[in-house]
Amino acid sequence: MAVIKLLNPTDLLEHQKISLFEELHPLTENAFEHHITPRNIWTNLFKANYLFYIQDGNQIEAYTTGQANQNKLHIYAVIVDPNNHTKGTGKALIRESLNRFPRQIISTQTQNPVLYLSLKSVAEDLGYDVFPHPRNELPLHILKQLQTEMPALETSLILRGLYGRQLRPTSLQMNKHFDIASLFDKLDLGAGDAYQVVCVKK
Repeated sequence: MAVIKLLNPTDLLEHQKISLFEELHPLTENAFEHHITPRNIWTNLFKANYLFYIQDGNQIEAYTTGQANQNKLHIYAVIVDPNNHTKGTGKALIRESLNRFPRQIISTQTQNPVLYLSLKSVAEDLGYDVFPHPRNELPLHILKQLQTEMPALETSLILRGLYGRQLRPTSLQMNKHFDIASLFDKLDLGAGDAYQVVCVKK
């Protein structure tokens, strides 16, 4: 039976970090369309102060990392084995993160509409407004707060060229999500555009 477990990567000893990296490296590569350098994977794992993972037996099937501060939770990544897509695995990890670390602001950066929809579904269920939104703009005072860390951030919440390339395949069937499809059509995925997604507690 699969269970969700929590660890803090910053608490690990060096040999424990290496062991964790060796287990999560192939899972992370499989989740992306393009090659991700080991250095990038290592950095994203060990700058985080939490890591939730789903384990079935001895096998890790998915994980999420992020930084939980006093007023803000930033999600670095949600990584799911392709064989477990459409099973609600990523959404379960997001829900666990938001329940364990309830904060006034939740954020992530993504060019992936699947992740956006999963986060939107969970966050709205827990009482957050989610931006970008097809019909609503982020409140100006929240934008100004974010601009203290990212001065170039605009009301569109588009981060131009953030990744330098498209990282993931566009796998979502958008027939039922026309408004979300139009939102993500504004990104130049080939140039690596992404959204700064922000969830604000009502």
